[in-house]
Formats: sequence, structure tokens, C-alpha cells
Amino acid sequence: MKNQLIRKALDILFFCSIIIIIFCISSYIFYNQVYNDNTTLKYDSDLLPHIYYTEIHFKEGYPISYPLFHYTIYIVSNIFLISLNTSAIIILSLQKVITFLLIYNFFNYFLENKISKKICMLLAIIQFFISAIYVTFFNVNIYLGQGSPNLWHNPTSIMSIPFAFLSTFLIIKILKNKGKKQNFYLFFLFISLILSILAKPNFMIAFLPASCCFILYYHPKKWKLYLKFSLILIPVIILVTMQFFSILHNGTTALNERKIIFDFFGVSSNYSKDPLFSLILLIAFPFSILLFYKQSRKNQYLMFSWITFAFSLIPFYFFAEDGNKYLHVNFGWGRQIVIPVLFTFSIIEFLKIQKIDCKHHDENILKNYPQETSQTDKEIIKEWFIFKLMKNHKEKIKIIVSWILLILHLLSGLLYFYRIFSGMGYY
Repeated sequence: MKNQLIRKALDILFFCSIIIIIFCISSYIFYNQVYNDNTTLKYDSDLLPHIYYTEIHFKEGYPISYPLFHYTIYIVSNIFLISLNTSAIIILSLQKVITFLLIYNFFNYFLENKISKKICMLLAIIQFFISAIYVTFFNVNIYLGQGSPNLWHNPTSIMSIPFAFLSTFLIIKILKNKGKKQNFYLFFLFISLILSILAKPNFMIAFLPASCCFILYYHPKKWKLYLKFSLILIPVIILVTMQFFSILHNGTTALNERKIIFDFFGVSSNYSKDPLFSLILLIAFPFSILLFYKQSRKNQYLMFSWITFAFSLIPFYFFAEDGNKYLHVNFGWGRQIVIPVLFTFSIIEFLKIQKIDCKHHDENILKNYPQETSQTDKEIIKEWFIFKLMKNHKEKIKIIVSWILLILHLLSGLLYFYRIFSGMGYY
């Protein structure tokens, strides 16, 4: 009994320590984005401009089209009597922690009874660091041209990512439930979508067509469901439309001076000599899961993530803002917001495919291990022996390739994070 209490206490301490570390390293990065005055270090980001927009919005009425970040830091600043700079650092660090906790809880929820909470924590840490695979001979830039599942330089996108996770989770819950439960999930999906739009509308531009296509395909002729869903989509569409015109008229820029143009791979080609290969470097691991394992296509969470990601590529590759904002890649943020969701569900499906629970396998493989071996360690040992004894070499190769790709994403992400943390620039 005492040993169990000690273990639980140590687990809680370990969990809290990880959360504190994530908050601290996030705060360090955002602090330097605001206050660093060393010209040799590059903590480039959009944070200071957005803090400035907040100041002039409340002083001079400067219009802000998606104000969730700006209003949040302003309210926190006034409640706790701190500067907007300090408020922004705290809010973004908390958003990083919230995103991490969502990812951890997704692993814990979908892999319940398959892996321990410690391994869920390890997976969440891996997800926290992964990035596009870095190939030096192809592109000298780690981020520019490829993108990354982990953003540090754009505060409005950082604010939006948790709502992308929640919205993806909730829409599948809606489709899997009926009656009061379905209405409950519909209400929270509506709240999540509204907050997502107020944070940054790019995710919604991909989510709206993806959700409509997904529901029509997987649930044909469910007229009552269509009616319920349309009741939350109509106000969302109205809000997105209002934002669209607000962005075009933002500030002193006239509508005819800020145009949206058709641009076939134009912006992406400025940052990559081969945009499609850059895309492969970004999604190599998730794509391997989709390609290698047919059963993964039955996972509705994963498939919805893929459909949303596909719709996010349309504005990125085919549209752009004309004029001085052409190279800002403002139509690419939807892709950046969706990709961490895609990675999370791909990792979950990958672990499910490997049958980590191993309940029907021979227990004799554990006979040479001490009795005090933990249940989680037993599962890992069994899985390793099963992998070694696999007769289907094709399946073995698929698993190896997917693991290699995930490790390459992680190693590239660690390099990407090191550059950001040490002031070498995110790009």
C-alpha cells in the first residue's frame, strides 16, 4: 500500500515537473521574442507587432479582425496589473502547456489500457518537439519551405491550435452519439469553432468544407443530423465572412489595394525549389501510416484530420495576397494549425496497429524476467519479442520505416527547437 502511494506521488511529481519545464522553456523563448536586444541573436516572431496592435486598438480603435489573443492579453494585463508584454509571454506559455496537455490526454484516452501514462507523457514530449524532416542538400532552411507541427513565432496560430484539437475530437463524438449527448457535443463544438475563428480563421477555412464532406460521406441521408449541424455552421460561416471583409478593409488599406489572387504554387515556390517534396518532408510519418496500413483508413479521427489537412493545402498552394503581403504566406496558416492534429492521430493509430496490448500472445516469453517486472515493461518486452518473431517481413519493414521516419521528424524537430531556443532563428 505504501509503495503504491509513493509511486503515485512520484508520478504526480514527474507529471508536474514536465508541465513546469514546458512552461519555463516556453516563457524563455517568448520573453526573448519580446525583450531580446542582442543584435547577434535572432528571436524573430510576430509577437511584438501583435502586442503593438493591441495597444493601438484600445487607444486609437485600430481594427483587429481576429482579436482573441489581443483581448486575452489585454484583460489579463488589467486584472493582474502587469504589462502587455508580460501578459503575452504568460498567455502564450500557457497555450503551449494547454496544447501539450491536450496531446497527452489524447494519447491517454485513445490508448487506454494499451500503454502506461508515462509512455503517454513520453509520446506527448515527442509530439512537442517534432518538425518537418530536415534535408540539408535540399533546403538550407528548417522551417521556411516545409513548415512545422510546432510553431513558436506566430501568436495567433499558437492560440488557435488547441481549438483545432478540440474541434476534431468533438465532431467525431457528435457523429458517434445521439440525443442529449450529441447535443452536448454540438454545443461545445460551436463554442470551439467560434473561439477558433476569433483566434485565427485559417483553420475554419479548412474545417468547414472538410466537415461537410466527411458527414455527407460517412453519414448519408441523416437529415436530422444535417439540420443540427447546419444550425451551428450558419453563424460560423457568417462570422468567417465578416472577418474576410474586415481583413480586406483592415487599417488604412483599401479593398482594391489588398487583393486575393489565384497563385498556382507561387508563394510556396519562393521558399522551396520543390514544394511537393517539401510537403513530403512535412508529412512523411503520417503519410507512411496512411500508405502502409489499410486499417488506419477506418479510424475516423485520423481520416477527418487528413481531409481537413487536404483542404488546408488548397488556399496555401493556390491563393495569395497581392502586394506587400504576398510573401507573408498568410494562406498557409491553416496547414500549420492542422498538422499537429494529424501527427497526433497518426502516432495513436501507429501504436494501435502494433497491438501493444498483446493480451493473446504467449506469456512464456516473460519467464526469464523477474516477477517484480511492471505490467508496462512486460508489455514492451512482449511486443519486442513478437516483433522479432514476426514471419511477415513486409509488415516488419513497414514498422521499421515508420519508426525511422518518426525518429527523423524528432531529430529534425530537436534541431529546429535548439535553433529557436538559442536565438539562431526559427527559419
